[in-house]
This record gives sequence, structure tokens and C-alpha cells, in this order.
Amino acid sequence: MKIIYKEIAELTGKTEAGIKSMKKNNPEQLELLKMGALCKKYNITTKELENIVNLRTTQENLNETL
Repeated sequence: MKIIYKEIAELTGKTEAGIKSMKKNNPEQLELLKMGALCKKYNITTKELENIVNLRTTQENLNETL
């Protein structure tokens, strides 16, 4: 799954230049925007995201017990 700056800008109502400047000035905020934009692009709901996190946690717990 990939998203480009132009898509992030369109999905968040920002300019592409503003998104690109975040890479240098605020990379942590850019990562958060990327995650949110990817979810929006692929229609991933909060509930689905929660299920993914729970599945990952369950898998990690299983791996620890093996």
C-alpha cells in the first residue's frame, strides 16, 4: 500500500508543497497524515483498524508462548 504526497494533500485539504515541507519540518506529523490518508484512501474504518491491532497483538502473544 502506497500513497503519494499529492493524494495526501487532496485527502487532507492541504497543498502538496505543504505536505512535502512536513518531511523536513515535522516528519512525525507527516507519518500520522500518511497513515490517516491511507486509511481514508482504502476505506479502512476505525473498527477495522482496531481489529488489525488486536490481531497483531494476538499473534505476538501466540509467538511468545511457542
